Amino acid sequence: MTERSDAMPERVLLVAPTGRDAALAAAALRSEQIQVAACRDLAHAVTELGSGAGALLVAIEAIDPD
Repeated sequence: MTERSDAMPERVLLVAPTGRDAALAAAALRSEQIQVAACRDLAHAVTELGSGAGALLVAIEAIDPD
C-alpha cells in the first residue's frame, strides 16, 4: 500500500443521518480540535474516504434505519 501525501489521517468522517446527531457530534469533536467531515450517507462517506480519514463514526440509523 502506498502512503498518500495528501491524506488526512486526523480527519473523522461522521455519518449520522437523523435529527441533530451529526451537528452535535461534529461540534463535540471540533471542540477538541479534531477535523470532521459530516457525510449525508454511507455512499458519501466512501467517497470521502478517498481523501483520507483516520476514523469513521457511523450512527446505527445509517446502517439500519428501521
